[in-house]
Amino acid sequence: MNPNTAEFYDSWWGSNDATSYLHDRQLDEIAAHIVDRIGDPPKRLMDLGGGISRLARLARIRGHVPFVVDFSRIAVDEMQAEGIGAMCYDISRWYGAMLMQ
Repeated sequence: MNPNTAEFYDSWWGSNDATSYLHDRQLDEIAAHIVDRIGDPPKRLMDLGGGISRLARLARIRGHVPFVVDFSRIAVDEMQAEGIGAMCYDISRWYGAMLMQ
């Protein structure tokens, strides 16, 4: 299955395979490094292709206003269920159209 599709990530986020991602300490450290540099809250930030975004989750905890854009309906539903703004959109279509101009 092509990993650059919504179908792949809808399947992946809903599986046990996502467990390693959700418990990866190094990714937690990277998210903290980024959020530490955003500035004093509240700042608005957008995570493009964020999936089930640890960056958005941490930013929200610290008082920022995150928004996630992803093509996985599962990921978007998860973010919205946690009270994080999110929308389902395939940015690769937009980006591909920009390259064609």
